[in-house]
Amino acid sequence: MDFSQYGTPTEEWVEFLKSHSEAAGFMPDKENRTPAELQAQVNVLIAQQSRTKLQASGLWNVVESEDYTVAGRDGNTISLRCYRPKAAVATGKPLPAYIYFHGGGFLFGNLESDEPMCVAWAHALSIAVVSVNYRHTPQASGLAAWHDAIDAFEWIAGHASTTLGLDPSSLTVGGISAGAALAAAVAVHDARTARDGGTPPRLRGQVLAIPSLMQDLPTDLFADRAKTSPVQCADAALLNEDWLGYFLGLLHVDTDVPRDHPTWNPGLVEEELLPYVPRTAVLVSGGDPLRDQGLLYATRLKEAGAKTKVHIFQGLPHGFYNFEQLSATKRWEEVMHESIRWAGANEGDWFVEASPQQP
Repeated sequence: MDFSQYGTPTEEWVEFLKSHSEAAGFMPDKENRTPAELQAQVNVLIAQQSRTKLQASGLWNVVESEDYTVAGRDGNTISLRCYRPKAAVATGKPLPAYIYFHGGGFLFGNLESDEPMCVAWAHALSIAVVSVNYRHTPQASGLAAWHDAIDAFEWIAGHASTTLGLDPSSLTVGGISAGAALAAAVAVHDARTARDGGTPPRLRGQVLAIPSLMQDLPTDLFADRAKTSPVQCADAALLNEDWLGYFLGLLHVDTDVPRDHPTWNPGLVEEELLPYVPRTAVLVSGGDPLRDQGLLYATRLKEAGAKTKVHIFQGLPHGFYNFEQLSATKRWEEVMHESIRWAGANEGDWFVEASPQQP
């Protein structure tokens, strides 16, 4: 397979870089700073930006939030924040829910970082959005974030109707970047639980946006290694291979992890489980070193008969939507809304928007 045709930069992005050269250096300077120092700096900046966006949106007038604390398996606590549209709450009916994991390379982010998006989704789609604050590096490593994601999901599913006011038959999960890795692992966990226990799945669907789905792309599955996204987009703006290596190094991944490990590599989970994975929407950026991870998983799901929806933002880098000047940013917001809606819908057929091309 070969997805390199999606990596050519769009004219809009090329012109944008000419007038916004700072975009190429969007990521912070990590030299001479500890990971904890870098984390503190970035999280403060993200929180400030989130507060500004929320205030400008005015959506706090129509959406309410409530915080919860959940016990984790490692003796830790997991913080959740549930956003509910006030008009929907007033009906007294249980709400469909989207369980969300933020991105940030497992290093950056917290409950505040993606709050404007969570509030906007709750309002626009009349759903509850449950944001999960999992453990981050460097304070934790290994499978800590994945443990928190699965433990939070189990608590949400078990307390949906009794504590959260949610419809337990209408749960979806999703995330952006590193958060998509956690969402995918949760979906695989639920699929395996349903298959092995002979019980109905608890998730209707998942949304994986610019996802990180495997620790090492199996380039042997591609027509030409030189055209795979880790090579083609090694020096991409916003996220490059150097930063990916930095994030991965902080996780301290075991070097002998099996290729189909369901937690580290949910995108490479065994073929037999794929038909049990819920309907999946995948959003990828063509100029992203993670591009081929998302498209490989989408292709595997489609071939296994799983309902799949794919949208490719051709020629754009990872996280391009941070720049509101780009017309593609508005389209990103529209596709995210549509994908979350689709993931929780009852439509019977899989649908691919800008389908991956096979050789």
